[in-house]
Amino acid sequence: MLSLLAASPTLFFVVFATLVIAIAFHEAAHAYVAHWLGDTTPESQGRLTLNPLVHLDPIGTICLLVFGFGWGKPVQINPGMFRRHVRDEIFVAVAGPLTNILLAVIVALLIRLVPETNMLYLAMLQFITINILLAFFNLLPIPPLDGFSFVGLIIGQVAMYRIKQYGNFMIIGLLLLLNTVPSISNGFYALVQRTVGLLVGT
Repeated sequence: MLSLLAASPTLFFVVFATLVIAIAFHEAAHAYVAHWLGDTTPESQGRLTLNPLVHLDPIGTICLLVFGFGWGKPVQINPGMFRRHVRDEIFVAVAGPLTNILLAVIVALLIRLVPETNMLYLAMLQFITINILLAFFNLLPIPPLDGFSFVGLIIGQVAMYRIKQYGNFMIIGLLLLLNTVPSISNGFYALVQRTVGLLVGT
């Protein structure tokens, strides 16, 4: 990511800005859905906002600059305030990825109005790709990613919260794995590209 800054400052700005926007919407979606389901924790912590500065995580931002991918500050929730604990916690978890997919779909519809030779087209394509990438990445069943919430249905909530304590180490390990094992990273990115192709009609 930092090498991109030297090679193409404009592209760096587009990618970085898109990642920040995508992360802000992602985390805000968690907060708003949790609030809608009866949890006042996100509101009390000032997370009911689209302000990116509120949602960026220090370690996640560093990884964003170094690896080209990162994550936001997890929205803290209190499942005890939900009407149906497990179901509502899953609703909160999937709200983030679904929001990124929705953003990608909206821009994919608009991109058809822009000539492919236009710089705006390339920026919109980057926006679609990054939001799909963020959505798919967060659905992986690894803490602190959203997909890990589904693991609680199998191993139980107590075991899930114990494993979550090591979330930052596990996510950094995953990023290193994606950056050092081509077969894994290529398969993941191929899935993202196929999805983007279906959305934009290429």
